[in-house]
Amino acid sequence: MAYRLRMRYAVAIISFFGFILNHSLKNVTNVTLVAMTEGAHHADHQHTHKYNQPTNGTAEISTSSSNDSPDDHLIHWDPQTRNSIQSAFFFGYIVLQLPAGRIAELVGSRHIFGPAILCSSLLGTLFPLAARSGVFWTKLVRGLQGLCLGVTFPCMHGLLSQWAPITERSLMVTSVFAGGPMGIVVVEILSGYLSGLTWMDGWPLVYYAIGIFGAIWYVFWYIYVYNSPETHPMITKEELREINEGRNKSNKNKKEPLPWLKMLGTIEIYAIIVAHTTFAWTMYVTVIQEPNYMSGVLGVDIEENGLLSSLPHLAFALSSICFGYICDYLRKTGRLSVTKLRKIFNTIGAIGPAICYIIIPHLGHGKVMVNILFVVAMVLSSSTVTGSSTNHVDLSPTFAGTLMGVSNFFSNIPGVLVSEAHSLMVGESKEIKDWSYLFYLTSLIGLFGGMFYAIFASSKIQPWDPESEAHQSDYNQNEINKQPSSELPKQIVFNVDENRARF
Repeated sequence: MAYRLRMRYAVAIISFFGFILNHSLKNVTNVTLVAMTEGAHHADHQHTHKYNQPTNGTAEISTSSSNDSPDDHLIHWDPQTRNSIQSAFFFGYIVLQLPAGRIAELVGSRHIFGPAILCSSLLGTLFPLAARSGVFWTKLVRGLQGLCLGVTFPCMHGLLSQWAPITERSLMVTSVFAGGPMGIVVVEILSGYLSGLTWMDGWPLVYYAIGIFGAIWYVFWYIYVYNSPETHPMITKEELREINEGRNKSNKNKKEPLPWLKMLGTIEIYAIIVAHTTFAWTMYVTVIQEPNYMSGVLGVDIEENGLLSSLPHLAFALSSICFGYICDYLRKTGRLSVTKLRKIFNTIGAIGPAICYIIIPHLGHGKVMVNILFVVAMVLSSSTVTGSSTNHVDLSPTFAGTLMGVSNFFSNIPGVLVSEAHSLMVGESKEIKDWSYLFYLTSLIGLFGGMFYAIFASSKIQPWDPESEAHQSDYNQNEINKQPSSELPKQIVFNVDENRARF
């Protein structure tokens, strides 16, 4: 009998590629700004160009050479202008974080996540034209892209809270979110390669390629991804039973009111917010500033920079899946409670990178050792996904999207602050001493977040979540964590008619 792909795995795979697109669109300017403003072959040029600093906020394009050099049409932006363009994305990205999760809970993630990725992909194809038109138009396009992508994380948490079985939560969440760092890998390698081409100046091709991929991806999303297992026309009765085993979905036919006041009084939520925000600071230092450090301090050219800068994110993607598998395995054995597991993995993800960022400035100009430390830092930080980044679904499966929206709102503030901190502490300096201040600050922030989460976090489902009734009346939360899926009590009676489930 031929193997039939289970629908939850199809949803996870398509969502994984959705996050590849999400982070490609989010981080594409980190590499292409170097090619746009310095040239893909800047380090190898035998001739020089006259660099005029912009005086009125518009892009100045070099036309001093009449040959076919890819540097003929460089856009001359100083570091402050580049940082402001990168920050423009996050101003848009932050705006919809808070309402996105709740909107997804009311409308459904299927109708928000997919169109958001599609719209941002198509907007990206306008970026090359905007960049040549001026700084204002560049910021506008990036801000609109950020506005679109601001809904993605809250929506996905809401979707996974419906599709992930209790005993597969860590692995499914980490597998889907692994698409994020994989997207950074893809866009950095793609940007490094295409920016080196002379056809169409090279770097605009990156935006066109992502736009085409986004349109193709959306077709699969629309066909195979639904808001919940109960509404999916292709799911089997057996898989529906597997997904909902041990859960109470009797109230899913109505929209639950949001218990804001009770949520505001839950210290465990603040533990997630602090851990998520401090983790994001570390990530943005790596994502946004590592290419600048490799290029400006270590003298790595754009093609090699794209490859080296992608290695930490590839390691992050692979190791996060491994940590998710280990966590779910330990959860099933019952050797450790879910709360302890979340704290252990989050602590690894906080302390490990902090140590690495303290060491990096002491390695001098050794490209190999510095890149190894960046890779190690990202491998260790990936365990945070299994820790605090999955914790929303533990506390409240019903309102996981809203909780993710709240924590993601705060966690994206560092996207703006990291660029500002770089401008204040480093600026145009290529001295390791100046960069060390940024790295030491990153270490302190990471350590604080890890300690706060270790003290206040919990995985216990909150009493204000509708699903807590089933946990309290029929079995203890710890017993769920210790029993294999086959031994979980059956909470749901199914009456399935034409692939629909009625509770």
